[in-house]
Amino acid sequence: MKTPLVMAAFGAPSQTHSPYRDIDEQILRRFPGHPVYWAYSARGRGPKQPAQGEAPSNSVSEVLRTIARQGFKQTIVQALQLLAGKEFHQLVIECRKSPITCHPGMPVLYNPGDYQKLAACLAPSILGRPDKAILLIGHGTSHPSWVAYLGLESILRRRFGRRIFVGVIEKYPDSETIPTEIVAAGFQQVCIIPLLIATGMHYHRDIIGPAENSWLRRLQSQGLEVESIDQGLGLQPGFCDILLDHVEDALRHTEEQSFSASNNG
Repeated sequence: MKTPLVMAAFGAPSQTHSPYRDIDEQILRRFPGHPVYWAYSARGRGPKQPAQGEAPSNSVSEVLRTIARQGFKQTIVQALQLLAGKEFHQLVIECRKSPITCHPGMPVLYNPGDYQKLAACLAPSILGRPDKAILLIGHGTSHPSWVAYLGLESILRRRFGRRIFVGVIEKYPDSETIPTEIVAAGFQQVCIIPLLIATGMHYHRDIIGPAENSWLRRLQSQGLEVESIDQGLGLQPGFCDILLDHVEDALRHTEEQSFSASNNG
């Protein structure tokens, strides 16, 4: 039996069906014969998705128990998160408690090559708006991995120039400072690109919502004309390849460990 693959997403409101469906289809094409399961980690719970195995309303631990009952001895658990932040480390803890051997796949932005690949995915959206500031907005985290957002901004600026800004919904860098920075840089127009795999609740409430503290309202309060791309990263061409490369790395590591164990045995 081929090693099963568990895709562990973080939250999934009804608007996010399409990105996960697309990711699921690409997984099945790239890893034929591997059973695919969907689960939701941490606070997230969501509707059923068109994937093999368990309905994604199940938690990671529930899916792992199901896989164990089906006779599998090990599995890959792929994090559908951008950074190795708090939720990823919670996922690793869940994997350690599993009744079978779990090999976590790394988050999307794990090594320098991942950042360059993401830049390539975003290039059409950025280059197609040469006169606008480009603002990428992620979820944010209190974990020390928050500095990755500043690293991403630096890498994107090297490629596309200083009209790139990166902010987050929670913590830092936030909407209280970046809008004024955009205006101070001489821009009158800005395009928001959500740095989220799927444009769910956070996008519609915290980024483009009507509340005074939403990103949209704070940008507009500075006199900026705002465009927003209503599409998560999961639908950007090439993005899923970054994610599935991490699945492949985890599978390779699993095979190497199995080969080493059989030789030592």
